[in-house]
Amino acid sequence: LFVPLDAYVVSSREDSGESRAAALAAWAEAFEARSGRAPRVHVEDISADATLTPRERLAHMPVLLAVAEEVVVLAGPHLLGSARSVLELCAVARVRAADAPLSILAACATPAECDLAIAAFDTFHVWRVSTLLDTLPTRPYGTGSDPDARAAQACVHDAFFLAGEAAINDTVRGLVDTIRAVMGARRAELLALAQDA
Repeated sequence: LFVPLDAYVVSSREDSGESRAAALAAWAEAFEARSGRAPRVHVEDISADATLTPRERLAHMPVLLAVAEEVVVLAGPHLLGSARSVLELCAVARVRAADAPLSILAACATPAECDLAIAAFDTFHVWRVSTLLDTLPTRPYGTGSDPDARAAQACVHDAFFLAGEAAINDTVRGLVDTIRAVMGARRAELLALAQDA
């Protein structure tokens, strides 16, 4: 049974945990100031039901996205290097209404990380989808010890294949202007903090 969710959080574990936590904490504080209570959020790495298999968790993702009031994207320099994060962004575009709340937050600790995040979105259409697909196992599911994890990876592979490279690229590229604005603001904030120090 799914509980009401205020936010589904999209992030990559490759990005700094400290930067992601700081961005989410700032969002949560603003939410609490507006609503008078702490938000209920789903962060896959810490919220997923441990009794579920990787394949089952993957199957729950579109449902969780659909029931969440808002999607919060913690955008760091490595967000698009995660096949799951890219799949989540594509699912957001397919499962949620176009006017559904989407907050993109900068999970960057330096101006250089902000620049890398912008560059990742800017160049995604050129090479990233192929790179992501190359990192996933193809059928048969590989030789690792967890058959369900391999099956979940194969599902991600199949989802990318079915969605099509053009649709995935269009989804990611559709966020470029927002990413530039968010990262530009964060970059300016970090530079101002450095000057004050």
